[in-house]
Amino acid sequence: MKNTRELTLNAFFIAITVLFAVVPNLGILQVGVLSITILHIPVIIAGLVLGMKSALINSFAFGVSTLFVALTRGSGLLDPLFINPLVSVLPRLAFGLVVGLTYNLSKKFIKNFTVQATLVSVVSTFMHSIFVLGALFLATVGRVEFAEIATSTQGMFLFFFGIFASQSILEVGAAVLIAVPVSGALKRLNRGKL
Repeated sequence: MKNTRELTLNAFFIAITVLFAVVPNLGILQVGVLSITILHIPVIIAGLVLGMKSALINSFAFGVSTLFVALTRGSGLLDPLFINPLVSVLPRLAFGLVVGLTYNLSKKFIKNFTVQATLVSVVSTFMHSIFVLGALFLATVGRVEFAEIATSTQGMFLFFFGIFASQSILEVGAAVLIAVPVSGALKRLNRGKL
């Protein structure tokens, strides 16, 4: 029964991720040149409810969905770079690992699930931003088309730090507001309390 439940929940989380990815402005919100995502939230919920393995499975689906969006309808300034799986998929797998590791570590020191879920949402979302922007930074250093944005590596760093500062706070807020109550409800449901 447990394996069937996990399989069903993983399929549900993957379906939500794919839906968020393929429906324009549902999971990836275009705000000017920035792409603010809530695609990471099902990964956080999967990790909080089902553990590390599910966080990794769902983070892979997240990365592949991002790659698909970049290939089919990329419209942001940096979207063409997400065609590279080292930018679209690998950072998402690292993010899933952080979700699982942070949750496992938090359970050792914090007894309250709401506090655990908040900590995991904040830490993993910030790390997700660092992983993705780090991959983008490495992919763009020395590229001719970005010469107008920055003429030096320091300029590129400042450009990506500006993106991090402007969009990561919104993504963290969305993760806390959505992932914490949803994962709490699913945990109670799994224990038969709902």
